[in-house]
Amino acid sequence: GFQGTCGLVSCEDVLRQFGVEVTEADVVGYAIARGLCVTDGVPAMCGGTTVADQVQILQDFGVPAHYELARSQPHLAEFVEQGRGVIIAVNAGVLWNDAGYYDDGSANHAVVVTGMARDLTTGEIAGFYINDSGVPQSGQFIDAATMQQAWADAGGTCVVTDITHR
Repeated sequence: GFQGTCGLVSCEDVLRQFGVEVTEADVVGYAIARGLCVTDGVPAMCGGTTVADQVQILQDFGVPAHYELARSQPHLAEFVEQGRGVIIAVNAGVLWNDAGYYDDGSANHAVVVTGMARDLTTGEIAGFYINDSGVPQSGQFIDAATMQQAWADAGGTCVVTDITHR
């Protein structure tokens, strides 16, 4: 009945990038047992995590990580280009272009950044590829302008692994 598991699914994604074989159910059960997610209230909120919770989960499964306010796309790009696992806190309304999920404009959803693209001529960041548990496809491309609004303007928070998977 937990529906707010985007941060937990993001942890699962990052753990799998580092060879840790876990399922969503494994991560959710672990978080519930250790008080690392919301466990009461409406189903849409149950499973919700903080960035500190996400860091703890990754570390507990053997992937050292930390959280920070990156706030700039070049900083985010640096993490991705280094091969680090990256979970970002975004505003789902902006990301999905759906006013029903905008709330007050702050971060209310977690996704994993899996890649990035640069303009071949200028080298400027064109956008990022993400895995988003809130949509049916993986590897969704988000242009730089949308990423600015959905992530940086919503707080610029990210969870970054201290190790690389390359």
